[in-house]
Amino acid sequence: MSILKKPSLIVLLFFISFSFVFMDLFRSWHLEQTNFKYDVAHYYAYLPAYAYNNGSMQFNNESDWYLITSPKGKKTTKVTYGMAAMYSPFFLLGHKIASNEKAKLDGFSLPYAITIHWGSIFYCLLGMFFLRNFLIHHFDEKVTSVVLLLVFLGTNLFAYTYFYSEMSHGYLFTLFSALLYLSNSFYEKPSSYKFVILGILLGLISLIRPVDILFSVVFFLWGVVNLNEFKNRILFYLTNPRTLITLSIVVLIWVPQCLFWKENMGSYLYFSYPGENFFWNDPQIINILFSYRKGWMLYTPIVIFMFIGFLFMKKQHGRNRMSIIIIVLLIIYIYSCWWDWTFGGGFGGRVFVPYYAILALPLGAFIKWILSSTVSKFIYTIK
Repeated sequence: MSILKKPSLIVLLFFISFSFVFMDLFRSWHLEQTNFKYDVAHYYAYLPAYAYNNGSMQFNNESDWYLITSPKGKKTTKVTYGMAAMYSPFFLLGHKIASNEKAKLDGFSLPYAITIHWGSIFYCLLGMFFLRNFLIHHFDEKVTSVVLLLVFLGTNLFAYTYFYSEMSHGYLFTLFSALLYLSNSFYEKPSSYKFVILGILLGLISLIRPVDILFSVVFFLWGVVNLNEFKNRILFYLTNPRTLITLSIVVLIWVPQCLFWKENMGSYLYFSYPGENFFWNDPQIINILFSYRKGWMLYTPIVIFMFIGFLFMKKQHGRNRMSIIIIVLLIIYIYSCWWDWTFGGGFGGRVFVPYYAILALPLGAFIKWILSSTVSKFIYTIK
């Protein structure tokens, strides 16, 4: 009965139950097709290549179209291995099932497709769990429950949980949510294992999408409101020997990638997106936000209320308002400068999906205001 006093947990149970019952209705691929295509083909290539194909990413099937030619003349993927690392537990499960069912052990048969897909849904639901535990530190059960429902059902996170689960956006949402969850206790009581977790999260985020390492600024400036506190935060990391733990883990996570680039590209550091660039002098800010060509706020209007929520952030929420606003505005500018600001297929503003984790905070402030006694009395008076 105690769970009835925690509606936010009931919301999470609803998400899990919904996934089991309706997952196949939203699946964008069919049994005779494959979910290893487009960007996912890039992300996934490391696993079948090194498990079954002697390190070669030429599989001699319909997936080969995505490969690029390296300066050394090798056919290879252009992305880093971060998503492959996240897929790997469910890849191993797919291998075990394929072995038991005598299916083809090539990384592309049906058991792999199903386990990777379900694994991707698992990660997104895990992100909602982390987000719930972050929000409950700042709001009551009622506000937290409403925010969880709005973020999951009212944004394109839903699409990247069920339709396009294998894409990176839901995974990054989970990592962002975990980083925010860590912020609840990190600065109150730092410990070695928290520095380890921080290193793992930062390493994976930077490896999946290097630009999104900017999100770490929100964590590093958590609770900082003035110059003196900013100086103290810098000193906290510079004088704490456990900072080396975090940095070492980030470096170790990147070592395999640098070795891969050296072997295939000829250099330990390599920009593997030939012909794709940022146009810093020509940001498409209006388009990326409002264009019919996948404008973020046009196709996900609830984002407008997230931004309105900044006006209602005060007290402990207000301590983080400015850093969140700066990072969100900066990431809007950066992504609006990418040569393809629409970012291919899918629903509007897909690159912003991970940032719902932090935008849930101003949304919560707005919902708290809506549910406040003053507003409730006002509505009652109108009636």
